[in-house]
Amino acid sequence: MKTSMTKKHLVVLIATYRRRNELKRCLDCLERQTHPPDQVVVLDNAAEADIKTLVESFGARFHYLPLPVNLGCSAALKTGEEYAFKEWGEQLSHFWIMDDDAAPEPHTLEQLLDADRQTTAAIITPICTTPAGELFGLPDAVKPVPRKIRKAFRSSRDVQNYFGVQLVPIYWCTGVSCLVKSRAVKESGLHRDDFWMQGDDLEFSMRICRQYGGVLVPWVVTPHLYPATGKGSESAHIKACSLLQNTTYLGAHEIRTWRTFYYIFANLWRFFKELGVNAHTVRYGLRAMFNGAILAEPAGRDSGARLRQQLARDFTGIN
Repeated sequence: MKTSMTKKHLVVLIATYRRRNELKRCLDCLERQTHPPDQVVVLDNAAEADIKTLVESFGARFHYLPLPVNLGCSAALKTGEEYAFKEWGEQLSHFWIMDDDAAPEPHTLEQLLDADRQTTAAIITPICTTPAGELFGLPDAVKPVPRKIRKAFRSSRDVQNYFGVQLVPIYWCTGVSCLVKSRAVKESGLHRDDFWMQGDDLEFSMRICRQYGGVLVPWVVTPHLYPATGKGSESAHIKACSLLQNTTYLGAHEIRTWRTFYYIFANLWRFFKELGVNAHTVRYGLRAMFNGAILAEPAGRDSGARLRQQLARDFTGIN
């Protein structure tokens, strides 16, 4: 551990997998921040030489960590957290965790840090929007928003008009872009290595919000510019199955509240909405829920790996 440094370090963590264009755009956005992050760590689940060259082209503050196999997003972020604690130790102040397809505006980090100084909460998150400008993963507020009003939310402006310029206590947030105090991560625990992807951010943020609090900053907006994927693609099936297995596991075994039970059925509805209803999707959905509820395994465990292997065989025509 390096102990000679006195400067506090804010470290960005980005897990990526074969998304060079999205990653480059994200790194360009970080370069343009009015308050530059101290260090940026990219965890490459594909260990591609092209990504290494790209990351290192941004300079000494940008660190490239290749992973031996595709560990999934959650385990990759855990690797990044371990690396950061080892490298910067007590000098580490915050993690800024983000997806490789996030595109933070130039003042985003400056605004999040300003909000951080106004609260003791450990997680600070902006509003996230889709490529079409619609809301993406709006967190649940601790003080409930009337259902009729929440259903009417369509854009960041709707949320801003409702909450005004106050920080909003929340139960959870997405991993698209969230600022987290490193102390809370150290005390509460790192990202888990058995969640693979989809729903790992829910577990991580709910755990920290329950212990240390979290807030939404309504006046900060981060576009989530994810690439278009076919609704029936193998990638779409893997993501949907992972999310359903992880939320089912959480609701059945870890965070047993009405809220997490609601998330199970909300994600089941989302599963069939995205993939359609047919013999294959019913089988995949039931298996994902069985893995999470009965086998008590999140998607990064053996049952999730077997489901992904089955999906791969089905999509390549191998029986």
